[in-house]
Amino acid sequence: MKHIAVFCASLVFSACGGGRLGSAIGLPGSSQPMQVTSVVERYVYLDAGLETSDIEIRLLVPRNQACSSILVPEASINYVSSGILGSIQSAGQVCTPLGVASIQAWLDFQQLAQARGPIMDQSTFRSISEDPELIFLRGRFPSATLLRFGYGGDMVALIPNRGDCAEIAGAGVATLQYNGLSDQPYSLLAGRKTCPITGFAIPTGSSG
Repeated sequence: MKHIAVFCASLVFSACGGGRLGSAIGLPGSSQPMQVTSVVERYVYLDAGLETSDIEIRLLVPRNQACSSILVPEASINYVSSGILGSIQSAGQVCTPLGVASIQAWLDFQQLAQARGPIMDQSTFRSISEDPELIFLRGRFPSATLLRFGYGGDMVALIPNRGDCAEIAGAGVATLQYNGLSDQPYSLLAGRKTCPITGFAIPTGSSG
């Protein structure tokens, strides 16, 4: 009975527009005008900030000609609800995202109401790249599938390059905690050390 109540609460949350953006996404194939706020090269991805008047999301896209040509700061694009992560379109060019760099913003944008308590899994991974802000880990993150893209057995996770995160990244193994009731849904835990996961992406052919 408890599980039924949680499921119903999730449905009510979604139907009432639980995310900050409300019903902006619409049905599959619908289009949402957005503006590009930032584009940063990170490893084999572009980290693109897109915003409406309600919310800003950050998508990870491949560093190819199509994505680079339309993802220019202050440019206007259309986000189209199609496929796993949608698509970014402008002037006949189509850019297909591979991941998200801000998990909570993505949950709000997609109205993915996750009325779930903590889920704990073992995660194994290796560090494949880092920059002054982020460390990229590739490995096994089982509960990442709750975001409804990718395969939990082989994903790229983004963690901050600060605090306990560098030590956890070097260890190669940690407890993956998912808590849908938290503002920071995913974390890696190792003893008393903790590291938030800020994003997930599908590996590319050149991502190690």
